[in-house]
Amino acid sequence: MNTVGNVLLADDEDLFRVSTAALLRADGFACDCVENGQQAIEFLARNCYDVLIADIRMEGNDDLALVRNTNRIAPGLPVILVTGHPSLETAIPSVDLAVMAYLKKPVDYAQMREHVRRAAEHSEVHRLMSEIHQRLNSAAAEFATGRDQLALHTDPSRLVPLSLVRDVSTALTKILRLRASLGCQDGQQTLCRLLDCNMHPNYEQAITETIEVLQRTKSSFKSKELGALRVRLESILDKPHFLPPPHISCAKVSQRPS
Repeated sequence: MNTVGNVLLADDEDLFRVSTAALLRADGFACDCVENGQQAIEFLARNCYDVLIADIRMEGNDDLALVRNTNRIAPGLPVILVTGHPSLETAIPSVDLAVMAYLKKPVDYAQMREHVRRAAEHSEVHRLMSEIHQRLNSAAAEFATGRDQLALHTDPSRLVPLSLVRDVSTALTKILRLRASLGCQDGQQTLCRLLDCNMHPNYEQAITETIEVLQRTKSSFKSKELGALRVRLESILDKPHFLPPPHISCAKVSQRPS
């Protein structure tokens, strides 16, 4: 079963921890549970999560120590704080630490679920941006190497290695998918068209000719499979090519009993 996000729930209150984890799992989230801040740190170091839900008053979270360590171990990870004892002493520091939500117990689950959903989207975008950054840095380093070799009169055919092309094209593709996921219109164009690919007209012409042949011969070859293929090819020509939403693989989080 595909999950819609990975959650780490840290709370020393058994009833809240067990019931909230069950609700999140029923809504498609993977959820690991821990009872204190130290266990949460250990889980954060081993696994990849989309959001941390943490109780304020529990062992290992004095002065929001868990949140501060989370920023160090998993930069950018959204945090949702829950507490049965809200106060300015905890609310103000949570703003400085960029906590996504500050919820009072008993928590409205629908409200929490919406925060968790938004956090999962935020984490997905953050990971995608990080991967794009790494790809572009790698490409820049390879390009710099090729530029230095040019000064040494190296064979020009080796100045742009295939790995450089791969990194740049992968980064560009991910940028377009990110823009598409954020609702940007240019992300709805095909990568081929954006790059002015010379082969695109050839591909389109080949599909058109195939459709025409299938249309002319449909009376001679009465095949449901060929008819379905013609419809499929026609749909490719009729509809704009949309880039799929970004999918970021994340280390599988095992569901441990709470």
